[in-house]
Amino acid sequence: MVGLSSLGRLAASPTRHQSVLGTLQSVTGGTVLGGVLPHATPALGQSLTPQALESFYNASPSSDTSGGQTIAIMAEGDVSQVPQDLATFESINGLPRVPVTVIRTGGASSDTSGLSEWDLDTQSSTGIAPNVSSLLLYDAPSLNESDILTEINRWVTDNKTKQASASLGECESLAQASGLEPGGDQVLKQAVAQGQTLFASSGDTGSFCAGLIGVNGVPLGEPGQGYPATSPYAIGVGGTTITGLPAPVAEVSWIAGGGGISLTEPAAAFQKAAGGSFLPVGRGVPDVAFDADPLSGYTIVTNGQTTPGVGGTSLSSPCWLGVWARAQGAHSGGLGFAGPVIYNTEPAAAFNDIIVGDNVVYPATPGWDYTTGRGTPNIAAFVAGA
Repeated sequence: MVGLSSLGRLAASPTRHQSVLGTLQSVTGGTVLGGVLPHATPALGQSLTPQALESFYNASPSSDTSGGQTIAIMAEGDVSQVPQDLATFESINGLPRVPVTVIRTGGASSDTSGLSEWDLDTQSSTGIAPNVSSLLLYDAPSLNESDILTEINRWVTDNKTKQASASLGECESLAQASGLEPGGDQVLKQAVAQGQTLFASSGDTGSFCAGLIGVNGVPLGEPGQGYPATSPYAIGVGGTTITGLPAPVAEVSWIAGGGGISLTEPAAAFQKAAGGSFLPVGRGVPDVAFDADPLSGYTIVTNGQTTPGVGGTSLSSPCWLGVWARAQGAHSGGLGFAGPVIYNTEPAAAFNDIIVGDNVVYPATPGWDYTTGRGTPNIAAFVAGA
């Protein structure tokens, strides 16, 4: 998951985006302290393919209903290599070619440090939903708050696709103080009104947020959760570990998967009756989960080379984007925002309830919990249940 920091200031948004930002005059922006933190951890040969994940989560390429759907990924920097890597990945895995359109939301950038991150996002989302009609790669010039807010805002104002994934975040206390959280919520509230869903990584530092001492994959950091996963207008995605590899058997909560009670955001309206471990004292994350542990990671292509064992909630969030694209395609793209569907429409059978493991502070429990939300998807049941 990518980390942001908060310094500096964003001037009023460009004219073309005023329809969403409205009266928002300024948001504090920032430079990046930690930069991109992708999970490129070797998995001791225990690395999964799209077909293995589809099989484990009860789906198959032949049952892919994502045709006609467009998906979007929030990215940053020089992404010119990403479409080439995706094409190579598709060739290796026998998947159809998904057209990619890069939408630059600021000036050009030469930063390629996040290449494996954006490769993971694009290759996992289309790996789960290989029949999507197209992929939009929104490209910010930096990970500054102002640039990320502009990028998400562009996705909303474009309204070209009803689903997107953002494998990035910032400690909610910083995001609130800087203005990113209220500004982002204003933009995402408009997205919800338009029937759009942003899936967001819950973080890779367990029940903490990655601030000054956060390191991806290590459950340690400051109190609080990560934004935008905590937004009541987004869907936070946590992580699990698939056990029994090389033949997947079961799941437990990933100890480094983000999750907990938000210190700055209220409980989302759609989750107030979540049951299980949920306490209606603040926004609870995550809402759902997917494989994320690098030890049960995903094989991607980066710079033309196969890279096994890439993981983190940067894997789980775009995978849920793919699941949602399947559900949308099966229901003519009219499901609207995913929150009420996940909590109020989908039956328990649409999820694998994870009841083993923890993320340090919060244990996995029967029903909803602060490590995996409602659980991981039974994709066939989820698509039907939507």
